[in-house]
Amino acid sequence: MTTNAIPTTSLLNDMTLKQLRSLAKTNGLTQKGRKAEVIARLETERAEHQVVEQQQARRKRYAEAQT
Repeated sequence: MTTNAIPTTSLLNDMTLKQLRSLAKTNGLTQKGRKAEVIARLETERAEHQVVEQQQARRKRYAEAQT
């Protein structure tokens, strides 16, 4: 799944709950809960996406080094 750009924590905190729920929906996440819960879900998704991107970059560099 592609993560749509999830803003920084500071920007997430400035968003309304309605905006946060819309962003959660766009990213395939549960929309239910209080503002802090939706923000936590979005932050987790962003962090997990960053880990996957880092792993893919490492694999690509490794594959390029092997050729």
